[in-house]
Amino acid sequence: LMMTDSSEEELALGLAMERRRLLDGGDSFWAPWIRTLPTPGDLLRDDVKYAGVEILDYYSALPLVDQIIQWNVKVAQDWEDHRTAWSDLAQKEGALALTFDDCKWASSIVRSRVFDPPPTYALMPFADMMNTGPRANMEVYQDVVCEGLGDASYCALMLVPGSRVHCGDELLQSYTSADNAERLFRGGFVFRGNPSPLLQPGAAVHEALQRLEKRGALSSCEQGR
Repeated sequence: LMMTDSSEEELALGLAMERRRLLDGGDSFWAPWIRTLPTPGDLLRDDVKYAGVEILDYYSALPLVDQIIQWNVKVAQDWEDHRTAWSDLAQKEGALALTFDDCKWASSIVRSRVFDPPPTYALMPFADMMNTGPRANMEVYQDVVCEGLGDASYCALMLVPGSRVHCGDELLQSYTSADNAERLFRGGFVFRGNPSPLLQPGAAVHEALQRLEKRGALSSCEQGR
């Protein structure tokens, strides 16, 4: 089962409406999955895209901070540009009180879980339950044509060739290659032993990190994780 749409923005709007309808006392086919997702409170605590001004100022020399700011600006601008149309559509779908916070939450969820085309932008609740690791044993294929089933395309979860999975083993998905800055931005985690190297930071970044270390900011952040 998949939730699909033609863009990340439309996919996020659909997810926001489904969750808002639940919060308004309605029902949703996706309710069991939506209830497993991080709440806005979880994202406020754990998602770098929800970082406050003070934290962003502390780390302003890091390229990741610019990415976070640009994402927040875009989410806010999309809401301002489409607020009336989205609210009207949400009411027709039984989501009577769609808010900016609903859309920001959904945008963050989509950013961390979306499967890009081909054939379309998709959220896959089953695949969503899999972590990743240095020795992934599962792969998600999004455009599979099955012999004897016509021209329709399907999504499939298959073992990575050569992998062996025994009863009780964890299924680990092969994520798209990305460095740890992108992993932290998209999913809120870093990948120990990540084969994708980070871009070498410039002198300004080194100086900022040294200042933070002297002020104890780095050690306190590490202890708080």
